Amino acid sequence: MNHIAIKNWPAVRFWTQSGFNGISGIYGDKTIAEDSYANIELIKSLL
Repeated sequence: MNHIAIKNWPAVRFWTQSGFNGISGIYGDKTIAEDSYANIELIKSLL
């Protein structure tokens, strides 16, 4: 299984169109602000 970490919506679109269709984790700040941080890790099965 492969996984990637992404930080923006264009990256989400690119990687989901490339076959990454599962989420292994969502990490980051609990509040939304201009300087807050979030990270989504996507997974793709290699089978």
